[in-house]
Amino acid sequence: MYEVRVARSINEIAEKEWDSLLPEKAGNCYGWVKTVEETRRGDWEPRYVLLYREGKPVGAAACSITRFSSEIYTPNDALLGRFGRYTKNVGVSFLPAFTCPVVSDLGPVFFLDRNLPEPERRAATERMVEAIEEEAHREGISVLFRNLGPEDGVLQEVLERKDYSSTISSPICYLEVEWSSFEGYLQYVRRTVGGETRRQIRQEIRRNIRAGVEVRVLRADEIQAHETRIYDLFYLNYHRHNGMPYPYREDLLPRVRANLGERAEVFIAVKEGVVVGGTFQIRNGNSVVLPAIGVDHERTGNDFTYFRLAYYEPIRHAIRSGIRYMYYGNAVYQAKIRRGCRAVPLRVFHKSRSRLRNLAVRPYFAFHKWWWYKRKFPPILKEHLAGTSEGAGKGISAHEKCPSGRA
Repeated sequence: MYEVRVARSINEIAEKEWDSLLPEKAGNCYGWVKTVEETRRGDWEPRYVLLYREGKPVGAAACSITRFSSEIYTPNDALLGRFGRYTKNVGVSFLPAFTCPVVSDLGPVFFLDRNLPEPERRAATERMVEAIEEEAHREGISVLFRNLGPEDGVLQEVLERKDYSSTISSPICYLEVEWSSFEGYLQYVRRTVGGETRRQIRQEIRRNIRAGVEVRVLRADEIQAHETRIYDLFYLNYHRHNGMPYPYREDLLPRVRANLGERAEVFIAVKEGVVVGGTFQIRNGNSVVLPAIGVDHERTGNDFTYFRLAYYEPIRHAIRSGIRYMYYGNAVYQAKIRRGCRAVPLRVFHKSRSRLRNLAVRPYFAFHKWWWYKRKFPPILKEHLAGTSEGAGKGISAHEKCPSGRA
């Protein structure tokens, strides 16, 4: 019934074919996947799994063969913590693995034809999982599905039935743009977080403007002139907060510009004639993903450039542009939740290359689920996911950390 094709480069696939399967809320459009393939660091090889029925594409997934790398953050770091850098030397590692998806800013992991009825969607999902397992078996490696969310419900059911081990991952945050004006956003913050927070957001914007900072979207013909400076800010801030190189090479923004065109929008913050911050967003349908941000903290000090660049001006722009969903990634939960973002829980599924090894790692995944929740979920995130209102209205700390490197 189904025919499977596995491509080793996105260049082997027609852009129209790939994007025809893309859901409204998805960051892995053809142009972004191509950019990742061309610029991402580390030891990995892309694999694209496509499913056809009667010659028509009905399913797709961006995967990779991921190996251990000390150069960038890998699934080993998430599953083994800081010890993952050392346990590899004694044979303890979850890599290499056939990993899906390549980039996990936004799901679903499998793109399926929207016209497929429910029974066929389940059958298509099962066949794609089988194809991924067959590829992993040929390579002699395990299978790893990362950051599966609510939209991957059928896939999660299939993996559970196939006896995958599972644990939790850091939730992704998003903002649903429900307002026709920025004042509407501030009213939403007042209702959901607290009046003090709304007041402090206004103060932050005024303070940033008084500091002489201008935040704006670059025109297409302006982007090239600022690419090197923006990339340097991405790199320096990511390294500062993560202790390792930025996961994309220096040609990131030129490739974004070439591969995404109008789908990508670049924001900059300028102070005293110098670019002190930059970010970019990728649009698909009614959603945007903000993959990175960088701010020159020496020049900006505590003038709230980070928050205006990461939240307030992109939110204004989203309202004007008819954007419905803004996806911010899986870090800095205090800043995100106190500015109205919602968090979506995510899961990781793993299957070893042998049944015995699979049984051996199952207890570890049970421990990891407990450990990750205890160590990686700050109190404000736990309260948010539990649906409590505790902590609302406490406002934004004047000493709140201004992170960079990832939006």
